[in-house]
Parts: sequence; C-alpha cells; structure tokens
Amino acid sequence: SGKSKLDSLRLELNNSLKDTNRVNILGELSFEYRVIDWDSSFLFARQGLELSKELSYTSGCARQYKNMGIIKRYKGEFNKSAGYHFEAIKRWYILGNNNEIGNEIYNLSAVFKELGLYTKAAEFTNIALNIFESIGDSIGVYSCFNMLGILYYVENDFGKAILYFKHAAEISLD
Repeated sequence: SGKSKLDSLRLELNNSLKDTNRVNILGELSFEYRVIDWDSSFLFARQGLELSKELSYTSGCARQYKNMGIIKRYKGEFNKSAGYHFEAIKRWYILGNNNEIGNEIYNLSAVFKELGLYTKAAEFTNIALNIFESIGDSIGVYSCFNMLGILYYVENDFGKAILYFKHAAEISLD
C-alpha cells in the first residue's frame, strides 16, 4: 500500500547518511507525496536539491528540479515551474541524458499549454518529439503525438488533432 511505502521511505531516510542515496530517497518521497501533499512533496525535493548541491551530484539536482517544476505546475505557479524545468534541462544536458532532456522539454510544453501559449507548446512538443524519435522512446513519441492532438483540438484545428491522435493510437497499439 501507499502508506507502507511512505513509512518505509521515511525509515530509510532516518537511517541514511548525507550521501547520494539520501538524495534519491528524498526524490522518491517527493514523487510519492505529489498525489498526497504538494507542500511536503516540494519540501522533500528542495531538501534533495540542497544536499545534491553540497555533494555536487548533478543528476540528483536535475531530478529534484524536475520534481519541483512538476509540483509548481500542479499548483498553477507556471513561471516558477518553467524555471525549474529549465534548470533541470541544463543539468541533463551536462550529463548527456537525451531521454530526460526530452522529458523536460515535454514538461515545458505542458506549462505553455496551461498558460494558453499553444503555439509555443507545440514548438516545444515537436522538439521533444524529435528527441524521442531519435532515441527510440515510443512512450515519449506517444505522449508528444497525444499532446499535439490536444493542442490542435483546443485551437479548433480538428483535422490536425485527429491526425495526431491517430498517430498516438498507432503507437500505443504496437
């Protein structure tokens, strides 16, 4: 159950040293709390970010920025969300992690969609789509086609919307 997982993670956290393992536990707690309590989720991510910086743990920083960006988007704080996602992209770029760069660019497209900046959202979605296609990430490609379908739908371009939803459906059937 969810509660026992949280209890287990809290126990692990209490018994952990100030190392990358602790950062990873804080990240997992942040992720698990997203559906329960955004403020607690953000606090765990911020603690993980602070420790990641102390340890010069680049991927830890990137993961925590990603969590913080998602939480801020859920809370409707879109400018802060975008800032955190850009910070994550910088770190994933240093690490050469194209999958996570694609995920972060996709997250930014979701922020732009929420702001009603549909053209900008489509631009970012297409960038993410190109990344996902180049690395063979079918889930990423599916997500991008679906997002493009939604973006064209809200712009009343139903022909393009249907086209992208069909592309998404074809991938999900594979």
